[in-house]
Amino acid sequence: MTATLARPVAACANHPHTDWWLSSVKADRDRAIAVCRTCPLLAPCRQDAIRRRLTDAVRGGLTGSQLRRLAGPARREVRHGSRSCYAAGCRRAECRLANRVYVAAWRRSAPTVTRARELFDVLTDATGRGHGKAWPGQMAIHIGGKR
Repeated sequence: MTATLARPVAACANHPHTDWWLSSVKADRDRAIAVCRTCPLLAPCRQDAIRRRLTDAVRGGLTGSQLRRLAGPARREVRHGSRSCYAAGCRRAECRLANRVYVAAWRRSAPTVTRARELFDVLTDATGRGHGKAWPGQMAIHIGGKR
């Protein structure tokens, strides 16, 4: 005689009140959570709900808001060959190329200071005091010319 192992069945699978799991009424959700707590598949159900971001109903003995909190913020998918993939740490050739293109475009659009006097004027105006003086903790760089 061979022994057959019975697969566990979820407590919600044959429950007469399946609407409790999707209800917006707190009392119904609490009843669904109580049924979930007796389920032999509580842990795998909860892990699956978190992994698949199923936050629209009671799953694994947790409400949708509790599941959202555990799942954390949604992560954007990044494609290889994009600057964001390179920024996420990928160093494939196509991601490095995308980063080089991004940096080159950024350098072309960055404002440049052509003369040393312009640089000094920008720095002194940014301090708010003028005359080449900086607030404590700020740094003013004097490059040639009159102080």
